[in-house]
Amino acid sequence: MEAPPGLLVVWNGIGPEDEGEFNAWYEQEHLAERLSVPGFRTAARYRDLEPACRYAAMYETDSIEVLSSEAYLARLASPTPRTRAIMPRFREVSRAACSIRFDTRPGTLPAPFLAIVTLRPGAMPACWPPAFEPELRWRIVEPDPLVTGGTTPEQALRPAADRLPPTLVIVESDVAAMLSPAADWVGSAAEGVQRFALISSRQAV
Repeated sequence: MEAPPGLLVVWNGIGPEDEGEFNAWYEQEHLAERLSVPGFRTAARYRDLEPACRYAAMYETDSIEVLSSEAYLARLASPTPRTRAIMPRFREVSRAACSIRFDTRPGTLPAPFLAIVTLRPGAMPACWPPAFEPELRWRIVEPDPLVTGGTTPEQALRPAADRLPPTLVIVESDVAAMLSPAADWVGSAAEGVQRFALISSRQAV
């Protein structure tokens, strides 16, 4: 049986004075660097819908094992000069290498809008998502602490330890207004919700 895809989810803040350099680094170097790792399929970047300098990135891989592969770990061990320059300015980083437990639209390209719902530790929604509107893609993903790993030379550049979130519900939509009612479905199981708009997406060549 083919292994299910993996998903690397990262979100963080950046100071407004550093946004230009941060975005240029991502678009000119970092996405292509990650997609050159064997097993990486897609990369997508998002900006917070709220007036805050927060960004998210998601990378789908052939399996979660790609995120502990020799090729990927070699990248984490050898940050580029531009990575070394920008990462010390990251703020409040959350990062998780995840197994995908549930996906209503596997293999589809990133949608224009995204909600990341962080569940309370040990909590799960009381039921599966309601009737699936065609505008929505639902995923439930489980972070793996061992695959996510601890301190690497790249992580050590950031000013504080990364936060490993608990289980995530990821909702993608073609319509921003659909995110709020979709996130509300999670109800009391939710610890927090962040909503983002797509900046760019790419596929591995």
